[in-house]
Amino acid sequence: MAEEKENWKYLLINGPSNYIEVNNPGYEKGKLSSIEDVRPITNKDHQGNIIAPTVEFVEIAKRTAYREFFKKPFKNLLVLTGAGSSMDVGGKSMWQLWDTAERKFEIEEKDSKITNSHFKVLCTTLKFDYDSKNLESLLSQIEGVIKFSDDIEIPFNKVKLKLSEIKKIIFETIKSECTIPAPDSKGNFPHKIFLDKVLQRKPTSPRVKIFTLNYDTLFEAAAQSVNAVVIDGFSFTLPRTFSGRLFDYDIVQREGSKLKEEDNFIQRVFHLHKLHGSVT
Repeated sequence: MAEEKENWKYLLINGPSNYIEVNNPGYEKGKLSSIEDVRPITNKDHQGNIIAPTVEFVEIAKRTAYREFFKKPFKNLLVLTGAGSSMDVGGKSMWQLWDTAERKFEIEEKDSKITNSHFKVLCTTLKFDYDSKNLESLLSQIEGVIKFSDDIEIPFNKVKLKLSEIKKIIFETIKSECTIPAPDSKGNFPHKIFLDKVLQRKPTSPRVKIFTLNYDTLFEAAAQSVNAVVIDGFSFTLPRTFSGRLFDYDIVQREGSKLKEEDNFIQRVFHLHKLHGSVT
């Protein structure tokens, strides 16, 4: 009889040296929902008796570790966020965006019951991996063909669309799907809660730098709700133009009555780097 292996997995807290290990964990929307056991942490009651650990116990242990970790006086604080930070308030993953864009090119067959997509035809023509479902890479491929070859036409049943027209449709789809309204004051707005915490650093410390892979403007909306200033590489004049040197700028308060000419950095200023672009 083969021995059944235990299903242990790690919940990383701060690198491989600091973790909670759980047996056969269950997850719901990325959050721990069930476990069979925990190690190496022992859960005891007030009398010192060992009791079966629960999901709540793991969450408390994890949060305690987070709290102690972030109490440390870090000189620099850099944050990288992806789709997961926006999905709970209406954001979509790259695969979901692909599926939405693909539906824009569906066609009905003769029996009016079967639909088909010409996205595969497009990918085959451009020699692009259809199964990757990477909309950004597909757009890059389209732009490359237009720039270095020709704005060719792709047959979509009875109509033909130029690559430039296809690119415009995909862009409009991304803009529409990633224009996410910020939750109201009564709703759960994780970006606001997060900014409210990390921007409590001393103004003399290096500014918090947030790098996001998302197109949405939830961080900008959160900044407005907590009265923070965003330095995103764009000028403060209209029309706004981008320049990387603006990330070297800062905002200080100057008072004419001061005896000493010294910088007085204002609070709640952070840098926002949108690595994949923005709907705005």
